[in-house]
Amino acid sequence: MGLQNITNQSVEEVTKSEGAMEKIIHDARKDFGIGKRKGHHSNKSWNVTFASILEQIHHKSATFNYTPGREYQAFPKFRRNIFQGINKKSTHKWIKKHKRKWHRQNRFLYKLA
Repeated sequence: MGLQNITNQSVEEVTKSEGAMEKIIHDARKDFGIGKRKGHHSNKSWNVTFASILEQIHHKSATFNYTPGREYQAFPKFRRNIFQGINKKSTHKWIKKHKRKWHRQNRFLYKLA
């Protein structure tokens, strides 16, 4: 909020929302199978947490799977195939040009010690 924005009203709003935010955090931890936090910082379980979230969002919910009839209603002209309008010849030419330039600039990487 910043020091200049602290007023009685803003403090009251934050305190009222604290209980609801704590419940959301508690429920999310319960859903993801994360235990109650200890009193110290630890990154030991981040891989487990990430794997759990990935499993829930990607695999179980099938968020990224194609579902017939599901459309982008907010973006009606959004093309499903983003490579549809790309000119293959000019793209290949562009890649070759930049690849050569990269190789010239980074010759030192190819020298064997």
